[in-house]
Amino acid sequence: MPAYNGLPRRVSDHEPRSRSHETSHGGKSDEELYDVLYGHAADYTADAVEIAKQEFNARHLDAPALANLATGVEQKAALDEAPLGWPLRVVAFFTSTMFFFIPLMLAHRHYVECGARRKARDWARWAWLGFAFYVLAGISIRVLSEISN
Repeated sequence: MPAYNGLPRRVSDHEPRSRSHETSHGGKSDEELYDVLYGHAADYTADAVEIAKQEFNARHLDAPALANLATGVEQKAALDEAPLGWPLRVVAFFTSTMFFFIPLMLAHRHYVECGARRKARDWARWAWLGFAFYVLAGISIRVLSEISN
């Protein structure tokens, strides 16, 4: 591979963009390709979606396989958009601030890795609301103690 200013050139400098995408989609599972096409197409460039569509069509999947893929993508979407339950909201509200936001970081990482992005956002929201509560409670106590003296 020729060097440019001491650095190896990227594949996309020599080849069209779609060819560099082709190699990345070849190793994807059927479910991942289906997700690119029908689950999160807005997250990808038009070239990537087109290459994924070509690769997906080249695999000639039958109807039962397509139904299974659709079910899997729907389940992932449901998990991704599932809200955080009330007991965990209360835990996030009170504990995240008390323990220096460590539960916030751990919970956020856990939910993102599991594919539950809404739960991660909800945990962060409730942790920050808990922080605001403690700040306002502290200010209120300080003001009330100044008034009473």
